[in-house]
Amino acid sequence: NMGILFGLLAGMSLAVPTMASTSMVFSYLISNAVLYNRGIPDKREDDMRPTKLKPLLITLAITSIFGGLGFSLGCAIGGTFFPMTQRANGVIGALTAVGLGFAGTFFKVQDDEV
Repeated sequence: NMGILFGLLAGMSLAVPTMASTSMVFSYLISNAVLYNRGIPDKREDDMRPTKLKPLLITLAITSIFGGLGFSLGCAIGGTFFPMTQRANGVIGALTAVGLGFAGTFFKVQDDEV
């Protein structure tokens, strides 16, 4: 389940604030991969599927918007409650992972036709 994965990444940011940047990068990459590949059939091992430009750009836009919203909310909350501490970085990383998890879980960019 993707919610568990993004929850673990958010928890990693809170538990070890120095790993917040790593969890944000992993969240961004996983969210992009999940969102772009949702709705298309699995490919065979020897079959290479061409990348469609429109779904790719929509994927990057959605994940950037929701990642940015999570990051902004994290900056506001982390800066308010934990100014100038590593804990603020953990809050920022956690909320960024939550925003990206939301984007990767609830959106679909591929058309029904393949």
